Amino acid sequence: MKKKVLHVIPSLSTGGASCLVTDLLCSLDSTCFEIGLCSLYEDTNNNLSKRLRDSNIELFFLNKKQGLDVPIIYRLWKIFKTYRPDIIHVHQRAILYTLLPAIFSKVPRRLETIHSMAEWEGGRDTRLVRRFAYKYCGFVPVAVAKNVAASIKRVYKIKEVLVIQNGITTRKYQAVKVTEPIDKPISLIHVARFSPEKNHALFIQALKKVVEARPGRIKAFLVGTGPQLQSIRLMVQTYCLEKVVEFMGERQDIAELLGYSDGLVLTSNIEGLPLVVLEAMAAGKPVIATNVGGIPEVIDNGKTGILIPPYDIDTLTESIIDLIDHREYFTAMGLKGAAVVRERFDLTRVVDEYKNLYNIDGAQCVF
Repeated sequence: MKKKVLHVIPSLSTGGASCLVTDLLCSLDSTCFEIGLCSLYEDTNNNLSKRLRDSNIELFFLNKKQGLDVPIIYRLWKIFKTYRPDIIHVHQRAILYTLLPAIFSKVPRRLETIHSMAEWEGGRDTRLVRRFAYKYCGFVPVAVAKNVAASIKRVYKIKEVLVIQNGITTRKYQAVKVTEPIDKPISLIHVARFSPEKNHALFIQALKKVVEARPGRIKAFLVGTGPQLQSIRLMVQTYCLEKVVEFMGERQDIAELLGYSDGLVLTSNIEGLPLVVLEAMAAGKPVIATNVGGIPEVIDNGKTGILIPPYDIDTLTESIIDLIDHREYFTAMGLKGAAVVRERFDLTRVVDEYKNLYNIDGAQCVF
C-alpha cells in the first residue's frame, strides 16, 4: 500500500528550498508513494509548479495574505482531513501554520526540513512554535547540512538531528576544461536573492578594488531579484561599474549561465547548503564562497574551491585577483570540485535517504 506524503512549503518560488523540494518530489517512486504539495501562497505558474504537475503531483495553493493569516490554519486542517496523509513534511516557516492542523487531524508522522542555520530559519514566533512542535508534538527535524544540524541542537536543545545533505541532478552540468586566451576578461556569476543576508554589497565593493588592480580583466553577472535590487544597482552606479556588472534578473537557465562563466562568487552572511554552489562545482567552475553554514562541508579550501571569512572584502578581492592571474590553477580546482559533487551530492542519494526515512515505521504522534 502506498504511503501518502504531503509537503507543506510557504511558496514555490525559485529559491533553493523550493527547487530541492521540487526535485525530490519529481524523483520519488510513484509506485511506493502518493505525493502532494501544499503552498501557503498563490500559484505563480512558474517552472517548478509546471514540473510538479507534469509529474502528477497533487498541488494545493492557499493564497495566503501577507502577514499573519489565521484562516490558513483552518484551510490546512480541511486539506489534511481530506488528503489523510501518513506523513507531513514541512519546510521553512510553514510550521507556524501546520502545527495545529497536524495535531487535530492526527497525522501519524511529522517531519520538518531545516534549510538554513536554526538561528535564522524563521522569526521569533516561528522558533517558539518549532520548539513546542519538537518537544511535545512529535515533529522530527531534518537538517540539510551538518552545521545546520549543530545549530538545531544548539537552539532547540535537541540531542540528535538527522542530516540529509542537499543534492542536485549532476548530469545536467558538464564539467569541461576550457582553455581561454590569458588576456580575456574573466566572467564571474553571482546567483542569489537580493536580500541583506546574501550581502551583494560585499561583492560590489570587492569588484571596485579588483577593477582598480586589474582594469579590463573582469565581468560580473548578478542573477536574481529581491528587495535590495535597486540599492545594489545604485551602488554599481556610484562605483562607476556599469560596464563591469550586468543584472540578469530571475533566470531559469542557471546551468547554461554557469557554462558560459569562469566561476561563481557567493558572499552570503548566512546559508544552509546552497544548491548554486553544488551546481557551479558540478559544472567544473571554481567557487569563491563565504565560510558559512554547510558550504565548508562541500568545499575543501584551496583544493576544491576557496572559502573566505564573511564580511571580508580584502580576502575576497585577493581571491578574485588570484583567479584572474592563475586561471589554469583555478580551472583544475573546478574540475576537482566537480568530482566531489558528483560522488557525494547527487540527487539520487538525497532521494534514497528521504525514501528510507519515509519508510521507517517511526513512533506515531498522539498529541
